[in-house]
Amino acid sequence: MEDKILKAFENKTCYFFGLQHPDVYTCGIKTQKDHILSSKINFIQTRRGGSITYHNPGQLVFYTVVPLELFKIGAENFIRYLEAVMLEILFKLNIRAFILPGKTGIWTEKGKIGFIGIGMKKKTIYHGLALNFNNDLSGYENIKSCGLTEPMANIANLKDIYGNNIVINEDLIKKVSEKMSRIIQTYLMPTVKMTMKPHIHYYWKTFRDPMLSFMIGQMYFNAQKYWHSHEAWEYFWRMYKNTEFGMFLMGLIQLSSALYKLTEVINLKGSLSLCIKAQKKLENNSYLNKLLWQNPNHLNLLDYINKLIKNLTKLIKENVNNKSKEEAKKIFAPCLLILNRDYESIVSGNTRR
Repeated sequence: MEDKILKAFENKTCYFFGLQHPDVYTCGIKTQKDHILSSKINFIQTRRGGSITYHNPGQLVFYTVVPLELFKIGAENFIRYLEAVMLEILFKLNIRAFILPGKTGIWTEKGKIGFIGIGMKKKTIYHGLALNFNNDLSGYENIKSCGLTEPMANIANLKDIYGNNIVINEDLIKKVSEKMSRIIQTYLMPTVKMTMKPHIHYYWKTFRDPMLSFMIGQMYFNAQKYWHSHEAWEYFWRMYKNTEFGMFLMGLIQLSSALYKLTEVINLKGSLSLCIKAQKKLENNSYLNKLLWQNPNHLNLLDYINKLIKNLTKLIKENVNNKSKEEAKKIFAPCLLILNRDYESIVSGNTRR
């Protein structure tokens, strides 16, 4: 790992590799004494973030070494990208998984299944994620993994819920590792516009779940993949277009499209037009009060849109040049949408036409 960090920094190159560890407990820099429940276990101290966790055979550990120069929106958003990677993998395996706002990692109905811990050295992000396949979960009883008391899960013990026949072996783990590598590399190429519609159609056909439909779009929005979130919400919006929830989704679609025009294609007038449309859709929408908007100024969602409109109008009047457009991109990009309630309450009743 140390060798790869140095090479990544010097050569501006990313490295990805997947493996399975033997039984081992590792402690991150946020590990506290009460997170270790047994005095009989041995653990290794690491420089990654997070608390103590457990690795053993049957768990895929996927390491990343990424120079910050190649990933310009920061370590926090890299964590959101890693969450998106695990969700895509689990969706493909017909596992219904989700994120929990305010917590890092991936959850299922039986417990936490995906884990993330990263470190920083020489302006390079390293460490990565772990995903439980068919590992023995009893080792988690000795710790508060990630400082949590919640149950842990793996793919093998979820197949009874979803009726899957997942054969978990080295070949599958290798394929998953390769797919993770491809997905992350795509995320590191922001000028590449991937269409998500075939994937979204697959998710809807498989789950027919309105809660999941909202979560997929929100997942990509949090990862600042605004084109992905736009496509996800647009697909599901058609299911609810005659409802207030449909209007709420359309407002989010237009906002994500506006941010796409600020972070990738840079079209200030197009972004302003979409912001104004989003403002009208969301002004008196009852779903709006179920959201928090987290950014340095602690603005709520509608206040943030109003600020976007004001600043965009100013930039357009000043007839900005390309350099100023790049400055605008830096100003408007770092923003996250976070739910302050559970997903069920957000979408309750939205299927009524």
